[in-house]
Amino acid sequence: MIASCGTQSFTRILTCMLWVVACDMCPLQSQANTTHRASIDLRSGLLNGRPTTDWTLEQVTDSFGRPSAVSNGVADIIGPQLHYHARGLSFWFIPKAKDPDQHLWILTTYLAREWDGTHSAWYEVFAGDVLPAVDANWKQTRLLSEFAGFKPEVKTAEDSKRALQATGMGRTGVSGPQTDFVTYFLGDLRVTFAIEPNTKFVERIVLADESKSHRR
Repeated sequence: MIASCGTQSFTRILTCMLWVVACDMCPLQSQANTTHRASIDLRSGLLNGRPTTDWTLEQVTDSFGRPSAVSNGVADIIGPQLHYHARGLSFWFIPKAKDPDQHLWILTTYLAREWDGTHSAWYEVFAGDVLPAVDANWKQTRLLSEFAGFKPEVKTAEDSKRALQATGMGRTGVSGPQTDFVTYFLGDLRVTFAIEPNTKFVERIVLADESKSHRR
């Protein structure tokens, strides 16, 4: 009889524990479902149907949820950076001193898994939509063909190294970019593909606002 009561009590306790866990998981699941899937149009410079540079920090967090890490800005030189490692995205904003609304300055999309040493986390492969459907299997030649109408330019890692040395920064120990770049412009929006220099596969896409109003 005692054993029977003990078994029944244990069963009730276990049932209650499972119910509590299930209740705790419900709001988490609900929050996850409220975040938006990212869609990036490389021909029009749109993020989820809106101009990339129209997005503000608050709008990004409202749409994409809590970031996995945040990098603080530096005075009025650079603004904060929000990292969404699991989504393969990072958002860098204009300093508040220059733009009270803190509009988006740089959007980076990771097409290949990449280690973020600063935050000890992996940027996972971007799981959203890219138009056209560029992914990590695209090579430089295909990019040049696909976006030929935008007159893309190629800059190698060696080109970047020489440019860095010309400024004198090379003597400070700064190594500079380790990738080649394919770049074109959509008005004031610069679209850049980072290319692995040996295999020529694309690794990430960077959209940056080059307007004078955001660089003053």
